[in-house]
Amino acid sequence: MSVTREDAGGRALLRRRERFRLSIALTLMLGFGSLVVIAVGTVLLITLGTARINTSELLRTTVSQQVDSVVNAVSAGLGPAREQAMFLASLIGSGEVDPEDEPRLRAVLLGGLAAAPQISGVAFLRTDLTIIRATRTPSSFETRVTPHGNRANVRRFLLEAEHTSAPKWGDILYVPELGDTQITLIAPVRRDGRFLGAVVSVVSIANLSGALPQPQSGSVAFILSGEDRVVAHPALVGGPRGLSAQKPLLRLTELGDPVLERIWSEPDKIALERGDDDGPLMHVVEAAGEEYIFLYRQIEEYGDASWIVGAYIKSSVAMSVIDRIRWAAVATGGILIVSTLLSLLLSRAILRPVRELATAAATVSRLDLEQVAPLKGANFRELDAAMGAFNAMIGGLRLFATYVPRSLVRRLMMLQGSEGLRPEEREVTVLFTDIAGFTSMSRRLTPLRLAVFLNSHFELLGRAIDAQGGTIDKYIGDSIMAFWGAPDRQSDHALRGYRAALAIAKALAAENQRRRSKHRPPVRLRIGLHSGPAIVGNIGAPGRINYTLVGDTVNVAQRLEQLGKRYADEKAVVIIASRAHLEAAGMMQSGRPLGTQELTGRGPMEVYEIEPERRSVDEPVS
Repeated sequence: MSVTREDAGGRALLRRRERFRLSIALTLMLGFGSLVVIAVGTVLLITLGTARINTSELLRTTVSQQVDSVVNAVSAGLGPAREQAMFLASLIGSGEVDPEDEPRLRAVLLGGLAAAPQISGVAFLRTDLTIIRATRTPSSFETRVTPHGNRANVRRFLLEAEHTSAPKWGDILYVPELGDTQITLIAPVRRDGRFLGAVVSVVSIANLSGALPQPQSGSVAFILSGEDRVVAHPALVGGPRGLSAQKPLLRLTELGDPVLERIWSEPDKIALERGDDDGPLMHVVEAAGEEYIFLYRQIEEYGDASWIVGAYIKSSVAMSVIDRIRWAAVATGGILIVSTLLSLLLSRAILRPVRELATAAATVSRLDLEQVAPLKGANFRELDAAMGAFNAMIGGLRLFATYVPRSLVRRLMMLQGSEGLRPEEREVTVLFTDIAGFTSMSRRLTPLRLAVFLNSHFELLGRAIDAQGGTIDKYIGDSIMAFWGAPDRQSDHALRGYRAALAIAKALAAENQRRRSKHRPPVRLRIGLHSGPAIVGNIGAPGRINYTLVGDTVNVAQRLEQLGKRYADEKAVVIIASRAHLEAAGMMQSGRPLGTQELTGRGPMEVYEIEPERRSVDEPVS
């Protein structure tokens, strides 16, 4: 086979075009790789300019992190007291520890205290006002049982516990035995609904102060009860002096922190806004010749009085960091804008062929093969190859679709999993057709004209069957086998088959009128209809499977079509149906009784003739 110069030139051009198509992998690597280089280089320049700034300082001076760190410290300092109290209350309430067994109870309380270093002491208050306690001393632990029949605090704790169902943070009290002010937690103890007493855990304000973030870069954390009483502060870590039962907390003016003392002194100097509805409150005040930013949040979960949890930092430190962050944000924003523009351009180039491919694939999934236009290709090698393969696949599918009932494939695609394909028994309606005198007709026609006639005839019958939701199972010479009731369940399968038979008769009458106008002999047709159970599903060898029907119902429908030979005479269409079919379709009144007939291989059966000229295709169910 010779190759012309034009062919060789065309092939060379195609090879050059293929060689210069871009690879998606290479494009993404170069595109996003260059963006990474730009981003990293820019960030590196910014980092070199701010290398003297410690990363941890930047994080600590961020507003939300400053306040959140204090809130987390409160949870870390007080959370174990709550968990321990709940655990001890459950032990006593479940009966595992007897509240009357004082030695056992003292041991349990001591073990719980030893496991939680944040807690100063824990006690169980019995309803008889007896206190079984375990406390922490600077050098060891001790336990004690004390009857306090008239102590007011014990009565108050028991009264509060009896009227609550969950652990509750109580008052902040000065406890002389522990030499410090304590934050109290009361947990009720019940067994079978009976109140047994209360577990009380206490955490000293010195321990809570020690749990706060340590002062760094001019930042100091604090906790206030209300606006004036100090619950926690670095100055309280060693234990406050001058506290008593009458004065359990220091006031701001008594703490010795000149900055915190002025927190509310200049409420008109509000310098910063809240970041969001849940963000910390912020304002600026002047103290000791410096401006300080106060960052704080109000929390309600630790007793009746609100706590103000926060920190303050020198304005000069915070604002310099904010400036650096602002410039970094501007630079980062510029990088993001450039990256976004480049990404959009690159994405559009990739997206167009991908979108075309996806749209075409969606059309194929609906089996609308005629609506799929050939894809034009793409500038990217992989996408261009995929589009070429897709075009070749469409050609193969269009050829394949001529051999497989498309309506059947569409329904099977909608079934979930393979369960709907397994053979099962269904109530179905089966229709058989056969052309009367086809043998003599085939002798008169050439093979080509015979094929044209059969294709036209099957198309006419197929339209009537498809209109009623039927499935053509197979063509047998000049015959058609169709069914209703599978693969989709159709409760009116019999009526659909009945209407399809009448529609075939009507269409054939119109076709015969056209044939007579051309001086051609009319086509006469026999139709058999039967409804009943059949096995439907995938049947065949592993290498060749058909979705089809088998069973007596199929045989009866074919025998009824053959029986039509007795009653055909010169009728264009004779429709023979079983009594079972007409009853299932609700159309008994439309059948002309033919009596009980002997069907080959089946035995006697009551059959009827449906006369098309007397029945409407859309006749309703009686």
